[in-house]
Amino acid sequence: MYGTRSIAKLYDVIIVGGGIVGVATGRQLKRVYPDMRVAILEKEHSLGLHQTGRNSGVIHAGIYYKPGSMMAKLCVEGSDMTYKYLRERGIRHKQCGKVIVARWEGELDRLEQLFSRAVANGVRNVRMIDREELREIEPSCQGLRAIYSPHTGIVNYREMTQSMGQDFLEMGGDIILKREVTGFQKGKVLTKEGTINTEYVIVCGGSQADRLASKRDIRVIPIRGEYLLLNPEKAKLIRGNIYPVPDTDLSFLGVHFTPRLDGTVWVGPTAVLALSREGDTRTSLNITDFKDIITHPGFYRLTAMHWRFAISSLNSILKPIDMFTLNSYIPELVAGDLKRIIRGSGVRALLVDREGNKVEDFYYEWRGDKALHIMNAPSPAATSSLAIAQLIVETATAGFHW
Repeated sequence: MYGTRSIAKLYDVIIVGGGIVGVATGRQLKRVYPDMRVAILEKEHSLGLHQTGRNSGVIHAGIYYKPGSMMAKLCVEGSDMTYKYLRERGIRHKQCGKVIVARWEGELDRLEQLFSRAVANGVRNVRMIDREELREIEPSCQGLRAIYSPHTGIVNYREMTQSMGQDFLEMGGDIILKREVTGFQKGKVLTKEGTINTEYVIVCGGSQADRLASKRDIRVIPIRGEYLLLNPEKAKLIRGNIYPVPDTDLSFLGVHFTPRLDGTVWVGPTAVLALSREGDTRTSLNITDFKDIITHPGFYRLTAMHWRFAISSLNSILKPIDMFTLNSYIPELVAGDLKRIIRGSGVRALLVDREGNKVEDFYYEWRGDKALHIMNAPSPAATSSLAIAQLIVETATAGFHW
């Protein structure tokens, strides 16, 4: 896609990480500072191969996140920016909407609380609907009440990332693939393939963020999400995204129905501990990653605080998705309507401190006066990527005194 470019003798800025946040940041840098010599380093053979390219593809509206948090602000802003970018570039997407469904009385209080969050966050056109309107929007879905978000949509985020990468190249930036970063020295980025000189560094390392920043007090705990594919005939029953009422104490939104641009419907994801930060199958094992998990005290404290979730996660290894749960939304489904998607899984980087507390919000750290590390850009980072990039460039401008 990109072609090969010679590496400059000295860059003004190197961005480490070719996921959607890193690429969006490179593009934003060249928009603001067109004369800067900027390069994006990516250790894989292409952009967006990990968390960016292995998710449900949902354009989130900003419903779930704590009011006043950066996640809430960046998601609401980022969704508008994403739709604008997709329209301008002619990238295929669909604003198909979403319902978050309360199936029984015990879920109504949490649904009301979630709706209050959505309103506080300024989510566009969100409203509460009753059983009758739910059936008008999703005729096959049953429930007592639901939050309806018409602003929610779907897209292929890897396609969006590659488009932004092309923008970056056309602005004069360099994309250097197959360059795995091993460390930093003053004025240098060290890689397995050699040293690259730079004045400043912005690190958007995703699942490797803690290692790249040499942080020992916080640790990435990899959580695998797997999806099942719905029978094509039953997929016709699903019009938009159908989500459960989540437990807002956890970082996961629960098993949901997600339409895809190719007309298929994915059901999931499960949420189980992964043994590799970047493995693409459930049997993937990276000894270093596994050791990092079991030697970090925060992992055990997190498990103790959320033991019910931990047990359900272990159960889902053998029984990925409970049909009773799915039938409570779509009664017509039977077990034979679902099959596992080969290579249809991704790993989410859950950042945890030594006390077992999840780092929920957008979070960055400085390393000296020349390096900015983006430590935590969790879901909905893909939706928020353009807004996150804008914030990163503003932060770098102030911190680096540009």
